[in-house]
Order: sequence, then C-alpha cells, then structure tokens
Amino acid sequence: NTAIGANAIFDNNRGQHNTAVGFNALHGNQAASFNIALGSNAGAELSSGDDNIDIGNAGRPDGASTIRIGTPHIKPTHISPESVE
Repeated sequence: NTAIGANAIFDNNRGQHNTAVGFNALHGNQAASFNIALGSNAGAELSSGDDNIDIGNAGRPDGASTIRIGTPHIKPTHISPESVE
C-alpha cells in the first residue's frame, strides 16, 4: 500500500495494493485491495470492496469495480462495469 496524507489508509489490516493520496483517503479501508483514492476523504467510506477508483468521492462501504468522481455538490459521476464496455 501507498499512503500520502494524514490518516490515509488508517484502518487497514488486510487490504493490499492500495494507493491513497489525501487527508483520510481510504481511511475506513480494512480489507479492500487494488483501490485508488485521490483527495480529502476520498474512498474514506470503503471498507471491503476491491478495484475502485474514488476521486473526490467518499465511496461506499462495499463498492467494487467502480469509478466515482466528485461529490453530490458538484453533480457526481458514477461509472460502473455495466456502463463501460
């Protein structure tokens, strides 16, 4: 794992191959792997989902294989495997 920022990947105990950049990025991650979080609190809610990219979005506790960009205040973008071929 790579963590840059206060409390980044703070709760991790089994997750591997994650990259978190920003205050609290991937903070709640406990067992999730292969995730990327960029920005303050990015991916902070993720705890067990793998293969996510969260940019300026807190993510979901069990989200998997999803790209999330932005917050509700800036009209978020959500890309899931079902919409990308």
